[in-house]
Amino acid sequence: MVLPARRVYFFPFLLLYSTWLAYREIWLERYGRRFSNNQAYRTSGVPVPLLVLRQAMGQYSHLELDL
Repeated sequence: MVLPARRVYFFPFLLLYSTWLAYREIWLERYGRRFSNNQAYRTSGVPVPLLVLRQAMGQYSHLELDL
């Protein structure tokens, strides 16, 4: 993800994907899907704010064990 501040964020794929699976329906309803036409294909994305994404990912970045 490249922001106007010229920052790049790298997220672990499995953490990002599991967060997406958990929040997909909520985020699609709240933020909608955006499309971009390219020369030979069309891409889409959901513009989830960075703070919202990081908070959601925080819920999946640790485990609580009952010992």
